[in-house]
Parts: sequence; structure tokens; C-alpha cells
Amino acid sequence: MNNILLVEDEISLKQGLEFLLQAAGYHIVSAIDAEQAIQKMNEREFDLIITDLVLPKGDGRTVINTVRKKIPTIPIICMTAYIDNDIAREVKPMVGENLLEKPVELNQLLNTIKSLLR
Repeated sequence: MNNILLVEDEISLKQGLEFLLQAAGYHIVSAIDAEQAIQKMNEREFDLIITDLVLPKGDGRTVINTVRKKIPTIPIICMTAYIDNDIAREVKPMVGENLLEKPVELNQLLNTIKSLLR
């Protein structure tokens, strides 16, 4: 079973994604802010990180940069409510095409996860 760290501060979205991903067979550990995410990354290993871009106590960039320093090859999916050219230019080099706009289409998210964990 693949371990996924889900970093999302919107509680209803976090709970919905947890349910969906657990039903798809993934083990989910959640964090509601960047600080908590970094703490959880120091406690265990993950196969994939899914993070919101806008978070309390830091942001998704902080999470991504911390992951890249610790495990450069781990797949990361970044979600944000609004993707403009500046965000795309800044974040895409860190996550590739795995920058998803909210509301996230659930089949797209599941397909992205499956392809990244092959």
C-alpha cells in the first residue's frame, strides 16, 4: 500500500480527499499546514506528496522545497485555486505537469497518482 501525505487546510476538502484516496487503496496521512507537513515528513517516509499551494504556517512552496531537499525524486502534486503565469512559472519546475487547479477533477487526480506511483 502506497503512503501519501496530503497537505490541505480546507477541512471539508481534506476529508473528501482522504475518503476518496483511502477507498482507492492508498494509506493517507494528513497535515493541515506546512509546519505539520514537515513534521510528518520527518517522522515517516512517503511515496507521494499532495499539497495545497496556499497553507497556514508556511505554504506549499515550503513543503515542496523541504521535500526536494530531503528526497529529490519523490513525486509531488500541487493543488491551487488559481493558476496564473507567475505561479505556473514558479511552481511547475518543482512539480512538472502535476500542478492541478481546484476544484480538482477527481478522476484526473486519481489518474495522476496512478501514473506517478508506477
